[in-house]
Amino acid sequence: MISGSEGRAEDGTVLSAQLFEGSSGVRVAFTKGKFATIERAKKEAADAKKDTKQILEQKPVTDSAGIIIGERVVVLFDNAVTHKEFTAIFWTEGPSYYWIASSSKSAALDFEQRVRAKGNKTKIS
Repeated sequence: MISGSEGRAEDGTVLSAQLFEGSSGVRVAFTKGKFATIERAKKEAADAKKDTKQILEQKPVTDSAGIIIGERVVVLFDNAVTHKEFTAIFWTEGPSYYWIASSSKSAALDFEQRVRAKGNKTKIS
């Protein structure tokens, strides 16, 4: 990790943000937060989708019993400053919200797999 910080969502929920840099120099940003309700986490995800250039993938997230507990979305954005494209992956699991972004789609997907491998028992349907 090369930096970390905290911010707040529109409703005041604390969001923890971290920036990582791989051995190849590719950076990956990771943000997570636990909202007071499932509806607020869904709203954060819906707001994130508003400015996308393209939605690449959108699927439900299910628990070990197959019950839908959230949604996962992979999108392309244009950076407003650099005008370069970047990939973002965000998902909800109940009231929890996760966001991963990188200029490298493969780095973002690899990072997501590492996050999910750390005890996350949900599945992407």
